[in-house]
Amino acid sequence: MIEELETYIGKQGYGAQRFLTRAAKDMSEEQQRNFLGSLQLGDTEFQAEVAPYMPKGAEIDPSRARLETFPIQDIEGEGVAPKGLSWKGKDYEELKVRDPNVPDGFQSILIEPETVNAIQARNANPQVWAHEYKHFEDSDGGSEYTNRLMDLMAAQNYGDVVTAMRSTALEALNIATLRKFRLETDPRYKGSEYDAERRRVERDHELATNIYTSVNPAVREDKISEGELYDHLDNLFDITSTKLAVLGIAGQTVRGNKPAEGRFFKNRKKRGKINRTKESKMPKNYREGGRVRLI
Repeated sequence: MIEELETYIGKQGYGAQRFLTRAAKDMSEEQQRNFLGSLQLGDTEFQAEVAPYMPKGAEIDPSRARLETFPIQDIEGEGVAPKGLSWKGKDYEELKVRDPNVPDGFQSILIEPETVNAIQARNANPQVWAHEYKHFEDSDGGSEYTNRLMDLMAAQNYGDVVTAMRSTALEALNIATLRKFRLETDPRYKGSEYDAERRRVERDHELATNIYTSVNPAVREDKISEGELYDHLDNLFDITSTKLAVLGIAGQTVRGNKPAEGRFFKNRKKRGKINRTKESKMPKNYREGGRVRLI
């Protein structure tokens, strides 16, 4: 086998190595070079599909990408397993998920060291790959929440927007739920000095719940309009935990890894500028929601 092809195959996962080695076994040297070229072209196409979701200058090393599937393919329920996983450890990591359809109630797969993984074929899409590559390349803003918010900023189409918005709202809902439970049950927070905090958390919880359920395709019979999505996005950015995640995005921008922005998010910023311009030209009483006073 020619050295270049052998080096390329050596960077792939164990299963891919076996498959590619068998495929190249009886090829001539010229055929091996053509085979390597087609594999490298596939890598370039993969990078081109993922790049719009990533900060400019991201590495996106295709040799680290792995598609992992569970032994029994009947895991389709939402929330049953993570969509993806990046793993920087030096040893294999076991990913275990609950599955009542198997004897011991669990299925597991092993994640290779220093890899970026999509879990199950249905999740092997550019948005999921980019999310995991951001974790791997330390361009995730320092948290899962910030990474999900950057997924939303980078959304390239309607499906991306809905998926990322719901994912981010779920993270906000989880944070608000935990904080709400603590404020209600922990004796340290019983004092009236925490009343304002309780109201804020209650409001965050309500906003996150509304966004999460309103953009759920399984709940809605109709397609949510772009205008509604912008309204939900405005509400999402009004949630306290989102405001904190924005600080992570700002810090990343300072370090030179400015998050990608898709058409939806760019239009949202333009929309905000137009609305602010309109408000600045309105009489004061109109801006406040009242009527112009008669003299």
